[in-house]
Order: sequence, then C-alpha cells, then structure tokens
Amino acid sequence: MSEVQKSRQMAFPPSVLARIAPDVSLQRHLAIGLRPSLRNFTEFKSLEISQGNLNSLGENSVIGSAVAKNGDTSVFCGITLGIVETSGASPEYTSIYPVVEILRGRSGAPTDEEMITSQKIYESILHANIIPSESLKITPGYEIRDEENKTSSILYPDTPENISILEDIPSFSGNKKSYSFVLYAHLKVFSRSGPIFDLCYNTLLSALTNVTLPSIYIGDTSDKIKVPVRSRGNFGHLSGGDNLYIDSNKSLFHALKLQKNEMGYSSSFGVLDEIKPKTVVLADPEGDAEESCITSKINVITNKSGDSLKHVSICGGGANVSIDVLKESIRLAQLRSLHN
Repeated sequence: MSEVQKSRQMAFPPSVLARIAPDVSLQRHLAIGLRPSLRNFTEFKSLEISQGNLNSLGENSVIGSAVAKNGDTSVFCGITLGIVETSGASPEYTSIYPVVEILRGRSGAPTDEEMITSQKIYESILHANIIPSESLKITPGYEIRDEENKTSSILYPDTPENISILEDIPSFSGNKKSYSFVLYAHLKVFSRSGPIFDLCYNTLLSALTNVTLPSIYIGDTSDKIKVPVRSRGNFGHLSGGDNLYIDSNKSLFHALKLQKNEMGYSSSFGVLDEIKPKTVVLADPEGDAEESCITSKINVITNKSGDSLKHVSICGGGANVSIDVLKESIRLAQLRSLHN
C-alpha cells in the first residue's frame, strides 16, 4: 500500500463507529470482554432516584414526583390526580395512567415507542397488585356556612359527632354517589441512550411512594340553593350541589396506601451469540450498537425482596434464549432488587 493510500484511510471515533457500523463496533468490544459502554457483560448502569416535594395546590397540581438518572438518560415523573364518580363493584386493584414523552427537540404525535412503553407500564402495575382500589376511594366532607358570622367550615363524616350533625341534612342522607381518585403520571425522558421501559417503570414506582392525597369536600360557590342546618344552637346553611373541591388544609393530606411488598425493580437483558459457542447476556442494554444489534431480549420484574416474579417477557430473535440464559437473567434481576 502506497503512502498516499495510507494517508487516505479514515479513522472513526467509537461513538461514530457505533452509529455507522454498530455490528462491527459491538463485535470488537465483545472480543476483548467489554461492551461499548465499557461495562462488564452483567453490570447494570448506576441508578439514582430522588423524590420531589411538590405538594402545592392549584390547577394541575403535582401530588408526587421523582427524578431519576440512569447513565446518560434522565427521567422526570410527575403524578397528578382526577376525580370520577363510581358505581357498582370495583376491582380489588387498579393502576395509574402514564404518558411517556421522549424529548427529541420535535413536536408531533406520540411515537410507537412512547405509546408501547406507556401501555406496558399501565399493564405491569395493574397486574403487580400494587395500588389497592380501596386506597383511592373518597369520603367527601361537606361545607357548612354560618350565616350569622359569615364564616364556613368543613365537616367530614369521620367522627360520630360530625355524622350526627350531617345526618340532619337531606342532601347528605340522600347522597348515594361514590367518588374515587384517578392517578395520572407524566414522564419526560431526556438524553435517551437505550431502552427506556426499566427507567420509566422504576421512576414511577418511586414517585408513587411520594404521593399524598388531599381531602375532598362538597360545596357550591353560588348562594342560590341552601339547606338549613342547626348545630349546637347555631343556625347555618349547607351549600347545595355536588361541586367537589380540594381542601387546602395540609394536615388532612394522607399518603397513598400501596402494597409495598409487591413493588420492585424492572431489569432488561440482551442475548447475543457473538462469541461462539458461548451465549452472552448483556444487562441493561445501552447505546446505538447494543440496541440495534440485540434482537433477543428478556425483561424481568421482581418484588423488592427478590423472591417473587411479577413479570417475565421474552422476545426471541437472533440468539437462542435457553433455560440457562433465562435463569441467569432472573438471578441477576433478583440481585439487583435486593441491593437497591
């Protein structure tokens, strides 16, 4: 080869080579026993999650939040609530409605990855039996106005004394409606560098443990409909209508009751046959090279103690997912749950 030809040879940085020739980049690293991210085959990225404290009331207020960083990827999760009228028997457990958004500097309709991830998170939390439906039921209070002193107070049917007062109110005795909270999660992903389900799922679970629910009362800002109420010799009125309001008294907030023993971690693995005859299991895939070349994938969700499997999914592809590979993936996922 002449000196001119040698001078024309191109050398690409590892990050560029991973984009233009991901298979070549991955094979080079696996041959020396490392991955493009320089992690060992069974090494997970460090996961740092911190909970927020955004309980200020107001329109679209956040009742629970968490921020997580996993490698180069960060996720912000904020949880908001809604109220629905319920009827009939409800299932024992419910879920949360997540919306995943990957920030790429563009706007438009959700991508397939965002919609599939959102649906999978909903199904995983529902079938893991984490959120009891009973914990979201609402026992509303009633706003009573004192016309003489031009003040109002809110009574909750949580004590025999309050119940005896409220039972004299026709609208209270005849109100057979039931209400329940509905939880929504908004997850924003920054600097995506690999599959996002694990990070979004783990961040959402952390945010759920940070949720505090407000008390709700029935009131009406109009002065048109009033029901006379007599309490302790004082004469007042109950606001009519079924308008629901959030009680801003922070002392009445209560933590969301969760089945914390059913909560755990989600872990993903890639399976490759690049080093013959050995099958390689790569924990926590990352980067363009690994993501584009790995077609066989395993996802495992275990509870916190690691002794129960909440979800296992296998996506077959270019590598053989044997029983031994599956056992190794489950073992690594259990170890991760125990040490986090």
